[in-house]
Amino acid sequence: MDQQISQRGTDNAKKHIVLMDGQPSLWEAAKKYFTDDYIEILDLLHATPRLWDVANMLHHNDDEKLEFIRQPTSISVTRLI
Repeated sequence: MDQQISQRGTDNAKKHIVLMDGQPSLWEAAKKYFTDDYIEILDLLHATPRLWDVANMLHHNDDEKLEFIRQPTSISVTRLI
């Protein structure tokens, strides 16, 4: 990550955007390397299969499963936390 930060010349950036999956070590690294104000974004593509797992556990009807997945993602993710 040091190399990427150096190459991109982020010293002049106003705000960093950090897009990561849920791996805890990535979030810890972001705290280490981006000590200033930055925006954390969770890559939900990696979470989608887990949302289907939860939908399958909570609902037996396929329409209900689909409705669960189609809800705003923030609501579904909040249910997992």
